[in-house]
Amino acid sequence: MVKQPPKRTGETPNDSAKGVSTLASAIADLRSKAMQSIHDGDSPRRTAASVSAFLTACSEDMESFRAAKFAGAHFDDKVVESINCFLPRRDEIVGVFLALAQQGDDGEAPEAAPEAIHGFLESLLPYTYPPEGIFSCQPRDFDNFKFIAHELFLCAVACFIKYRRFASAAYLMEQGYYDPVGVQRGESESIMTPFRAFRRGALESLIERGNRIDPRRFPLRASMLKKRATISGLGFNDLITADFVLYLRGQTMDRRSWWWAETLLYADERSVLEFFARCQSKKRFDRVKVLLDIESKEALGELLDKIESESGRIPEWGHFTRANPRGYLGYDQIATRP
Repeated sequence: MVKQPPKRTGETPNDSAKGVSTLASAIADLRSKAMQSIHDGDSPRRTAASVSAFLTACSEDMESFRAAKFAGAHFDDKVVESINCFLPRRDEIVGVFLALAQQGDDGEAPEAAPEAIHGFLESLLPYTYPPEGIFSCQPRDFDNFKFIAHELFLCAVACFIKYRRFASAAYLMEQGYYDPVGVQRGESESIMTPFRAFRRGALESLIERGNRIDPRRFPLRASMLKKRATISGLGFNDLITADFVLYLRGQTMDRRSWWWAETLLYADERSVLEFFARCQSKKRFDRVKVLLDIESKEALGELLDKIESESGRIPEWGHFTRANPRGYLGYDQIATRP
């Protein structure tokens, strides 16, 4: 289990500057040990311990990426610079996700894998709120952490789906995330919040930046996710697939749990996603059902009918771009072969 990050008291930009290089070195060492444990096929308990130690250190070091510590003429410059500087660390973390997703027997990752990742993701949520004792702030002050948490969650689900660890991906969607600060601030209705916590609302600073730089371009959040999809072994199409799965899973829940799939902006509305094209096989579809929390193709059809008949359920961007859930699924061809 990943420990929760220590309480944050609004340290100033230079408070942690001294320890950054030392902590980065320690994190690199912990990652090396975690990867060695995974590749050596150590016991689930030993692997979970080494992975959790690495992820805990990463969570505790998130303070180094607070937007206020970065330079920029506009606040959105600081947000983007912080997100960009996090990229090498993201690659290290997702590399561990990928290694875990590729381990295990009988088509499933070791039990410790989704549990360790779940605990780490949960530990990121406090960073999306003001530090304890800080009262003069705005929601946009934490947009960088919201983006980072969103991207890491999406990558985690994508890793498990890509390597057919469907129960592990479902675990990240079905298990709630402990979010007491969200309840206190009225942003979560339950102390155990659904996975939508990782895509909670728009990022004001990125909207402002997009309007300032080029109002006609694609939404900046989506374009940044696409541009940053540079991880070896995990492509942008894998993120689109995971995003669409999260969208469908959210549609089986109440409105407060709906997931806005940013990357569907780049999906070809006339084409079936490769992942679901392979679900023409009934055997494959039977394995995939756990991702969507459905029992049959008929139940999926009923969900699609509901999505298409009720307003606000299908993502839209402007007047001309609209997601096509039935088309992405290739619904008519699902489970039509053995």
